[in-house]
Amino acid sequence: MQPNETELVNNTHKRKHKGNLIILGSVVIALFLAFWLYQRSHTVFIADARIASEVISISSDVNGRVMELLVTSGQKVSKGELLAQIDDRTAKLEIKDIELQIVIRKAEIQQITTQRKMIAELRESAYQVQQAKIDSANTLLVQANAKYQQSQNYFDRINALFSKKLASKNEWEKADLALTNAKQAQVKNSADMTQQKLVLINEKALLQEVEVLDQKINVMKQSILRLENRYEQQKIDLDNRKILSPINAVIDKTFIYSGEYTLPSRRMMMLHSSENLWIEANVKETEIAKLKLGSKAKVVIDAYPEQLFTATVVRIDHATTGEYALLPNPNPSGNFTKVTQRLRVRLDFQEKELQQNQSLELLKPGMMVEVSIDTRS
Repeated sequence: MQPNETELVNNTHKRKHKGNLIILGSVVIALFLAFWLYQRSHTVFIADARIASEVISISSDVNGRVMELLVTSGQKVSKGELLAQIDDRTAKLEIKDIELQIVIRKAEIQQITTQRKMIAELRESAYQVQQAKIDSANTLLVQANAKYQQSQNYFDRINALFSKKLASKNEWEKADLALTNAKQAQVKNSADMTQQKLVLINEKALLQEVEVLDQKINVMKQSILRLENRYEQQKIDLDNRKILSPINAVIDKTFIYSGEYTLPSRRMMMLHSSENLWIEANVKETEIAKLKLGSKAKVVIDAYPEQLFTATVVRIDHATTGEYALLPNPNPSGNFTKVTQRLRVRLDFQEKELQQNQSLELLKPGMMVEVSIDTRS
């Protein structure tokens, strides 16, 4: 075979091989595009997604100087753990003062109660004695009235006989004397009865001193209740000076130092739950109809692209993110540009997967992730 013929054969083989490669490449590209289209037909891909958690801002309920700051950024804390201590010396002194006032009030009540008991017994005894004197005076008055009535009847009879000269003057004088004596006895006993009644009224008035003491005791008991309420309020104030963690969490950042003076409106630190993490994804409104609660998703975290996580759709918001904006966009000029809105979707990680892989240490609130939601599930 001549050299020209050989070269021609080689060129033909090269063209044929090149054509085969082009055909193979086209097939591969076609398969890739078919697979991509198949994936896109049942998958919603979201790049606008991030890890979220319960981020809590901690502040004090009372004024005071921070005596100790016991945590730093990144530190893990347990629920109820002391984070910071605000100066509580004045609050403790106030509690001791209230406790002392309560003890004093109770001692005063005990003293007045004893005094009231003695006075009650004394006044009640005097009242009963006086009541007995009145009963006795009343008996004497009844007897004096009866004696006077008897003497009056006897005098009337003697006087009638004396006027007819059937009775002697001596008998008349005796009858008149007896009537006079009976009248004097009646007047005396009536005056004594009046005097005893006045004394009884006075004794009854003195009995009201016991009622006054009872009212005083009630007033002091009310003051003790007020002190006990102040005591409870002061205990709350004292407890508020201990800044405790409300949840198991990780400290994100502290905004105060030991020795600084803090106010109730001032933020002291921020922390987030290390046990409750989820994904907040913003889904286009044109794709939201494909999603449903319970849909499964694959999650790739930008910081750890080599690890694959799974999640589940648990919430789909009923309003777009624009509706929650602090500054609305009313479009007063009349120029309108249509922009695809987004709705927020929450996806929860598979808890067992996180615990088995010990991935909770890796995930941080705010990390960007890429989510692929399978709409067939």
